This record gives sequence, C-alpha cells and structure tokens, in this order.
Amino acid sequence: MGGNLSAQNVGQFKNDLDLNGLSGKVREINFRFECDSVFVDTLLDLSLNHAADCGLTGTIRFNIDGNLIYSSLSNGEITTIETRHYNSENNLTALFHTLNDTVQLSTHYFYNQHNILIREEHHGQNSDSVQVIYTYDKRWNLIQADELINGTISKTHEYKYNKKRLVISEKQTDHKSLSKIKYDIQYNQFGQILFVDSDISAASYTYDDMGTIISLYEYNKIYYREFIERTTSYDSIGRPWRIQIKNYNQDRIVYIIDYDHYGNMIRESCYKMNRAEPSEVTNYYHDKDGNLSCYTNDHLYSGDTWLTLVEKYYDYDDQNNWVVETSISLQHIQWIYREVSYY
Repeated sequence: MGGNLSAQNVGQFKNDLDLNGLSGKVREINFRFECDSVFVDTLLDLSLNHAADCGLTGTIRFNIDGNLIYSSLSNGEITTIETRHYNSENNLTALFHTLNDTVQLSTHYFYNQHNILIREEHHGQNSDSVQVIYTYDKRWNLIQADELINGTISKTHEYKYNKKRLVISEKQTDHKSLSKIKYDIQYNQFGQILFVDSDISAASYTYDDMGTIISLYEYNKIYYREFIERTTSYDSIGRPWRIQIKNYNQDRIVYIIDYDHYGNMIRESCYKMNRAEPSEVTNYYHDKDGNLSCYTNDHLYSGDTWLTLVEKYYDYDDQNNWVVETSISLQHIQWIYREVSYY
C-alpha cells in the first residue's frame, strides 16, 4: 500500500464529504473509504495504486462553536493531520499540517484590538518563511496586502474604494518579475458588479429585477478570441431552470433543470451542439424527508443507447446527515462510511 497524501488532499476530501450540509451540532465524524477494484490516481490525486485492500480512514472534529479544529486522513502508511486553534472571539489563530507526526507547515494569524486580521506568518519544513501584512484605512477597509518571503517583499495587492466602501480597483504587483495588473470594477445602484476590466481580461454581468445574475460574459484580452458567455433563466420563484454556456467557438451547451412539487431538483438534462435531444441526463431521487437518496448520471452512448456511468446511493441518520454513500461506476464500486456524533 502506498500513497502521496498532503494537506490539500485532506481539504479536498473534506469538501467531498459535504460538510457544509451537516445538520445538528456535530462533534466528530469518522469515515472510511473502500473500493472493490484496482484504480490509479482516481481519488483526490492521492496516487493510490492497490487493489481490493485499498482504503482511507479519517476523522474530522468540531468545537462547540462549530469551528473545524481537527482533521486527519490516512491510507495505512501515510497520515496527514490538520489542527486549528481559535481565540475567544472565534478567530483562527494557528493552523498546523503534519505528515506522519512531523509538522510540515504552520500558519499563525494575528489580530488587532478590533479583531481585524493584520498579519499572517507561514513556516514550512525546508521552505521559505512567508509573511502577509495587511494595512487598513480609517474605516477599516483593506487598502494593501504585502507578501514577504524571508523578509523581502514579493507581492503587493492595493485596493481603492468608493463612498459605499465597495472595491473599485485592485492593483497586483509582482516585485520579482516587475509585472503589474490592475482591475477596475464598476457597480450598479444596488452595489452589484457590472464590469470588471484589466489589461488581460474583462467580464460583464447582467441581473434581473430580483438582483439575480442572469448572464455573465468573460473575455480574454491576451487570446482575444477566447470568451465564455453564461446565461441563466429562472422560474417564478427564483429557481434556475435553464443554463446556457457558449464559448469562443460558438459551441453551445444548455442545461434544463426540473423540480418536483416539493422544490427538489429531480433532473438535469444537458443539450450539446444545438441538438434537440439531450446527450446527458442526471436524475436525482429523494426520500420522504427530502434527502437525496439516489443519483444517476446517464450518457447517450450510440444512437438511442443510453449508458449509466455513475450511480450513487445514500443512507441517513436521525439528523438527516448521510452516513453511507455507495458509488457504482463502470470501473468499480466505492463506499464511503461516515459515523457522526453530536454535542
């Protein structure tokens, strides 16, 4: 059994565990990952390369205030741990990444008497020491952030604001390459971004009467033909039901979203290259409590033949947090088991 685990892997795996959707006052989550067949580099870039005995285990802990304080991930040989510390105001003060009990990276955060972040210090094993210093105006708007490497300034971010305290310009300076990029930002009367312009790119936004973005146009000035236009249509109660994406080749992708009478998303159909029939359909099935119980992703394989690439099934505890995820694909079956405890 081998692997290449890192702090980034832990963070990515936490995201995949849907931590943002937890209900109840969660104290701890213990989880394990299992699969039934050989796979290489398919899970979170962990570079795992072994067969039926492949597996990951981990633990995630929160304090009584809901702050993440501990997370670990192990494949049996390599263990990464991230620990976080907070002050009495629930401000993050320190973060440590360890690999097999050796601290690889430590980050400390410093605040002023108003609980505003003024400095970060990053120290890594066999790596440069990095500081980030934040400067504010009299209204506590961030006006400058300087990054120093081993005491020498490396990058600077400068910000300017309008009377509504909205950022109207950001200038990024790389003191090593002597390059500079400036972003100018315009808003409408409601404080929503209309345009973002720089020497390398530009973007424009359009909103409906409810203040929801209905179109986004992004333009690359260096490769002048490259652009992406994204347009979203909403139903009468504000749910997106049609999303259209066009790129510089005029390729068009349209997503149509259907809901049930409870408001649950039940289907997302993908139409490509102006075709009248979808080439990909994702179906969502829910239990009586509105929890996602099954997810299938089907692709049009050839002619009228559809192929299910992925199926996922979920089981839940009494707090409606999922505790078992079973994922079935063409290559293998994967299981994630979560045991959730509460305060």
